[in-house]
Amino acid sequence: ASLLAEAPALGRAFRREAVLDAAVLVPVIDALTPSSPSPALTRALAIAKTARPADLLVEEPVPAAEAGIRTALTALALLSIGDTSAASQFQRALQQNASASALEQSSELRRDKPVSAIQFLLGAARAMQSRDPDAIAAWQAAIDAGAAPPITKQLLIDAYLRRNDLQKATELAASNAAPSAAWTRSAASVHIAAKREADALALLDAHLTAQPDDQEARWLLLHALYSQFVRGGKPL
Repeated sequence: ASLLAEAPALGRAFRREAVLDAAVLVPVIDALTPSSPSPALTRALAIAKTARPADLLVEEPVPAAEAGIRTALTALALLSIGDTSAASQFQRALQQNASASALEQSSELRRDKPVSAIQFLLGAARAMQSRDPDAIAAWQAAIDAGAAPPITKQLLIDAYLRRNDLQKATELAASNAAPSAAWTRSAASVHIAAKREADALALLDAHLTAQPDDQEARWLLLHALYSQFVRGGKPL
């Protein structure tokens, strides 16, 4: 039991690299992109999709209506280098975007996309500050705005597990999600934390049959088996 208590936490620590991965970041940048961006903003958006978001710290002036988006891109640059002041810049971007949206005649859907993207990135900045309650609030706001990337629910599950909120983590794990290795690991982590090792084992066995080289999943399988053994369940 003491060994089990000393095992690595099931709520994985936040890693900003997960947000900066191109598969996650490019759709977020697309959600930030207005229908007719100015040349300066077009260049900044292109830079944001590269592996060098820190280059966004060199700003070009943009029209007032694009100020919120440009501030969000500057905040992204700060996030990419681990600067915790990114959070306040994302907050400022939300305020600027709200002011610009109040003057626009575009559809509600168009306004929600940048809000969702900025809230998603704000959640990452808050998690980087180890402020999980604020990160959870921002990520939930991103989901509510309707354009949050799929990874958002996985990040929320980890945050809830770090706070030992098994009810919320379980609710998320039970929600519909596109099947993926990361989602399987997240759902299995929730089952193990909630002492539902059999459910975790069922998920992980099926996943490892298809992807036997997933070392994170193998570790979770070992954790589930050992937890089951310690609690007096089936032998290893």
